[in-house]
Amino acid sequence: MDILLGISVAVFIFCLLLFAAIRDLQTREVPNWVWLLGLFGLPLTVLRLGLTGLLHPYGLQVLLVFILVIISFRVGVLGGADGKAVLVISLLYPWIVLDPVWLLVAPVMVLIGGFLLVGLQSLGLLLRNMLTWKRVSKRQVNLQKPTRKSYWFIRTLSVHPTDEEHWKRVEVPLIVYFFVVFTLLLITTSVLL
Repeated sequence: MDILLGISVAVFIFCLLLFAAIRDLQTREVPNWVWLLGLFGLPLTVLRLGLTGLLHPYGLQVLLVFILVIISFRVGVLGGADGKAVLVISLLYPWIVLDPVWLLVAPVMVLIGGFLLVGLQSLGLLLRNMLTWKRVSKRQVNLQKPTRKSYWFIRTLSVHPTDEEHWKRVEVPLIVYFFVVFTLLLITTSVLL
């Protein structure tokens, strides 16, 4: 019964995060009704954890993740949908493994794993933009090179690429990364059984 409840909640959250990730990539917004829909799995989680006696660690975990999400949102590290995604993951405990330590660690691992993937994406975009800057700035200097040397020196100090198609904006699909980390953790915990 316990494993069946765990699997059903895991599939439910997987589908919910998949929809939210697709929606985040398409529109850069995830509507609130998605997260409210996610709360329908809460009775299954409370039943499951109540049967196993892990209700007190569960309450502590939800409180800690809630505080972490609120602080991250206020600082500006997380957006609204990103914070709600982590809260829904922590509220529904969609892991098959029932362990008090895993109960406390798993949602934080999803959050940290998402941030690590964002860091990798940011490094890639930084390298791409640096290469673009070199290419565009050399072209701009050669195009705007006047005949007088002193004027040319002053202009080179203020050269900025104006072709926006060369630049890649940093858009962080954090929910997509949460989905990836969640899926990897779900596969890992399933294999450990």
